[in-house]
Amino acid sequence: HSDSNVIQKGKDELLKTVVLYGHNASGKSNVLDAVAFFRWMILYSATELQSNEEIEVEPFRLSSETENEPSYFEMSFYVGSIKYRYGFETTNKKVVKEWLLETKKVKEYPVFLRINNEYQIDDKRFPNASGLEKRTRDNALFLAVSAQWNVKKAEKILEWFDKTYAVHGLMDQTYRDETLEILKNKDYSHLINTF
Repeated sequence: HSDSNVIQKGKDELLKTVVLYGHNASGKSNVLDAVAFFRWMILYSATELQSNEEIEVEPFRLSSETENEPSYFEMSFYVGSIKYRYGFETTNKKVVKEWLLETKKVKEYPVFLRINNEYQIDDKRFPNASGLEKRTRDNALFLAVSAQWNVKKAEKILEWFDKTYAVHGLMDQTYRDETLEILKNKDYSHLINTF
């Protein structure tokens, strides 16, 4: 559906929506679970986890090389006209690495880099964030903490993730209840029934 589902962003062609389908036990749910976890960590690690709580991450246990390694998450996305690449590596105890890079034309520039408790923060690209590394717990993301302390770029990125949804067919109770509630509204019921 390139006529209605593709957005041109600079040199990139982006999909508005993606549908995953495939055989049973082929990994579809794991992909969605990973995206949901990634989003949850960004939005809530600074506010929902206490300092002594474990991070609910599931390592890949089918390989002896990875079962004891941190789990790796990364995503590229646009907020407005700026392309970012953000990611982190985490165990169930702590965030081991975290990075935010922004692209200008074709070159990526680090906004911040975190390796364990060592941080490199570009004060021009991430103003008002210096000093917040001291407030970032081992089990929280620096990006999430920065948003809590009103760092504008971090707030915009969290807002983008807050508006991004992964509808998971196996966990549809919330969506079902929401849909049934919206069906009661005359303005939406016709649209939903038509869809």
